[in-house]
Amino acid sequence: MPQRDVTFDHVLPKCDGYGGGWLNTALACFPCNQRKGARRAEQAGMTLHVRLWHPTVAELNRIARRFPPRGVPATWRAYVPFWPEVPGIPELSDERVLAVTNPAFPSGMTDQDYWNVTLER
Repeated sequence: MPQRDVTFDHVLPKCDGYGGGWLNTALACFPCNQRKGARRAEQAGMTLHVRLWHPTVAELNRIARRFPPRGVPATWRAYVPFWPEVPGIPELSDERVLAVTNPAFPSGMTDQDYWNVTLER
């Protein structure tokens, strides 16, 4: 199922007082989620395809390594060393990252200017 078609479903309905979390949240396509509505799966004549579980940190890290970002700026590599290079995907430069995010410092100011600024009293 394409990622864009995936929804989250509460196995035990929130309207019955149940919360979210790993053991009460499953992925469902939109039509199935709508068909189940605010009922339990068995009330809607449906069953889960997998047993829900609460992953450990190690399991989450192992899964995350299979989904690396489309590139990691070279300056970030010291902090995210486990992400492999992805063949065919261009390297992100700091300039490309800054082009789509807000700069860390005001225009024209370097990090040295920022940390060494004289404050007025």
